[in-house]
Amino acid sequence: RGRVLFVDDLVTAPESRGRGVGAHLLAELERRALAAACARVELDSGTANVHAHRFYHARRMTIGALHFGLDIAADTAPDTAPEVAPDTAPE
Repeated sequence: RGRVLFVDDLVTAPESRGRGVGAHLLAELERRALAAACARVELDSGTANVHAHRFYHARRMTIGALHFGLDIAADTAPDTAPEVAPDTAPE
């Protein structure tokens, strides 16, 4: 698989969309990744952002994983969460 350049956020201003700005940014990221001996450029995209998905697919990007998350803030955690003893917690 090799080294990966991970893009934390790729965002363009709404008024710049559809004008090639995102494609230019992605091309620059690819150039920098190659210069850094990376084999891939990867990023996450929200599941509801279908316009971004079309953009990435049109630029040969593929879906390689699903990113899962769980809110565990005190006000959102269920009261029935099982307790796990420290010596039995999964590693």
